Amino acid sequence: MREQFLAWIRQTSGAQGEAAMRQVMQQHDIFALWTKQMQSDGLRPGDLADAFAAYWVQNWQMANGVETTRPAQVMAVRRQVAASMAGFTEAQRQELAEVFMYNQFVQGTAWIEAGQRGDAAMKRKLGDAAVVRFRNDMKLDLRALKLTDRGFVTA
Repeated sequence: MREQFLAWIRQTSGAQGEAAMRQVMQQHDIFALWTKQMQSDGLRPGDLADAFAAYWVQNWQMANGVETTRPAQVMAVRRQVAASMAGFTEAQRQELAEVFMYNQFVQGTAWIEAGQRGDAAMKRKLGDAAVVRFRNDMKLDLRALKLTDRGFVTA
C-alpha cells in the first residue's frame, strides 16, 4: 500500500512530491504518529471504521474551519460508519484503512502547517478540496453536516 500511495503522490504531485513524501515516510512511522494523535479519541490503527471515521472528521473540520472536536463526537462517527464496513474482507479492510491513514496524514499535515504559517488562504483551499473530494467520492456535502455526540447530522 505504501508504494501504491507513493505512486499516487507522484501522479498527482510529481516526482518532487513523491520524493518529499518518501523522505517523510522514511523518517517517521506514519502509523505510530496516527495512533498517537487518534488514541485520545479512542481510535485504533488498522481498523477500517476507525480510520474512515478519523478521515471523515478531519475532512469535515477542514471544510468547515473547525479546529477541535471531542472524543464523543469522533466515536459517534465511528459507530455511524462501522456497520457499512461489514462487507469487506479482512485484507480489503486493512488496505482501505492504510489508504485513509496515509491520506489523513498528508491532508492533516498540510492543514496544520498552513495554520502554523497563518495561511488562511491555504486553509480555505484545503477545505474546499475536502468538500470536492467528499462530494465526488462519497456523494456527501461536508458543509451541510453538523458534528454532534450522535455523529454527523444534516445541519
